[in-house]
Amino acid sequence: MTVRHRLAAVLGAVALVATLAGCIDHPPDAAELTNESDQPVVVTFEGSDEVVELPAREGRSLPGDECVGTGIVVSAQDGTVLASFDGGACTTTILTVHDDGEVTVHDRGQDSARPTRDG
Repeated sequence: MTVRHRLAAVLGAVALVATLAGCIDHPPDAAELTNESDQPVVVTFEGSDEVVELPAREGRSLPGDECVGTGIVVSAQDGTVLASFDGGACTTTILTVHDDGEVTVHDRGQDSARPTRDG
C-alpha cells in the first residue's frame, strides 16, 4: 500500500467518524443526586409528587426536560430535615449529601452552591 493510499484511507476514516458523531445524540442531561454519607436520605421536591430515596453511598439521576418542583428538601429517614433549598431541580442541578452531613446544591458550570433556606 502506498503512502497516498494510506493517507486516503485515514482521511476517509476520519470523515466517516466525524459524520457519524454528528448523527448520534448525546444522552439527555439529568439532575444528579448523590448521597456520600453512610445514612440513607429522602429528597422531596416541593410543589411536586416526586420523592427520591437515596440509599447510603449511592446516587440517582432525575431525568426530564423540565425542572421539578419549586424547592428541594433533604431529610433523614426519620423525617429530620437536613437541608432545604429554594428552586427546583433542573437538568443542570447537582445535589450532594456529603460525608459530614452537609448538603449542597449547585448547577453545572457554577462554582457556588445555592444557600440553604433558614428552617
